[in-house]
Amino acid sequence: MYLSVPVPEDKKNKLTLKDCIEEFLMEERLEKEEQWRCPKCKDFKDSAKKIDIWTVPNILIIHLKRFKFTKHKRAKIRSLVDFPLTSLDLSDYCTYK
Repeated sequence: MYLSVPVPEDKKNKLTLKDCIEEFLMEERLEKEEQWRCPKCKDFKDSAKKIDIWTVPNILIIHLKRFKFTKHKRAKIRSLVDFPLTSLDLSDYCTYK
């Protein structure tokens, strides 16, 4: 299993992997061009999406999304991310324990 987590760019101090995971788990508002289309009425509606981690597998691959895309350009996020090489505990982020 893998997680593709964003790298927050608004922080000036050193980031941790947990900062990236918290950003990944935040509720996201879908508005304007990202609106959700209702399958019943076929209309576009403002909505929210939320991702939760239920359990963590023994082997987990974490991909850091280091590029920011806009309509006209892309940019690399160059923030340093500190992460543990062993014993990463994600139990605080699991919904089902």
